[in-house]
Amino acid sequence: ISSDEWNKSDDFVLHLFSTTPLMARGFEGLEEVLGAIESMDAELRPNRIRLNRRNRKYSRQVLRERLHEAYIGDVFSMLLSRSKPPEIVLTLSSSEYESGVRTALTLWVTQFSFFTEPEHAERRAQHIVSFVRDLASRLPLSYGFAHSLADLDKSSDPDASSVRSPPRIQEAFWLNVYGPQLVEQVGRQRMLSTPAFHLEELPGGAVLWLTRPTPGGFPWRDRWEIPWAPFFGTIGTAPARVA
Repeated sequence: ISSDEWNKSDDFVLHLFSTTPLMARGFEGLEEVLGAIESMDAELRPNRIRLNRRNRKYSRQVLRERLHEAYIGDVFSMLLSRSKPPEIVLTLSSSEYESGVRTALTLWVTQFSFFTEPEHAERRAQHIVSFVRDLASRLPLSYGFAHSLADLDKSSDPDASSVRSPPRIQEAFWLNVYGPQLVEQVGRQRMLSTPAFHLEELPGGAVLWLTRPTPGGFPWRDRWEIPWAPFFGTIGTAPARVA
């Protein structure tokens, strides 16, 4: 399969996790995250909400009035989408498992080629970084990553397939977010010295780093030829590979 064909059939996915109980303060707590979503770049900003199996035009007022429809038992879950290209799905959920609270935000963008168009790739990649940065200022992040969905299917990282798996540094993706606990396991200074295209500390103690300027390129390169792979493989709590 050619890179062009792969881009057209692949999706981009962003997963972000927090141990903060999102709905502990009711709608007031949710509004912080809504602020980040509503501030997304216009090309990606959702404008539809699905509640009780019905799609509606998104607004905070609609969500406030119908908030009860976003619950199944004690589990909060909502789905936002976009009525015009590019097609996106954004899900936000918060629930409590035996291992603790798990708040998760996932953004799917179809097609992956949205992030590989030469004249727009870097700008659109920066929109994702800006969104992660904004969200981290409103909701402490414990873990996160963004990558090609097709490439994630080859992943051995438990967090790539199960939101209930405890986060650990096992693989490197295009965009990586490590919360304070993971950073301290590795050592903050060591983490901050990781070779990267971009690396920064986020509000709340998390660290964000990019392996390269844009998400494109991963499916067609030898994973072990990335120059920082040997270094990164020594810092995790389990042997790490480059996804």
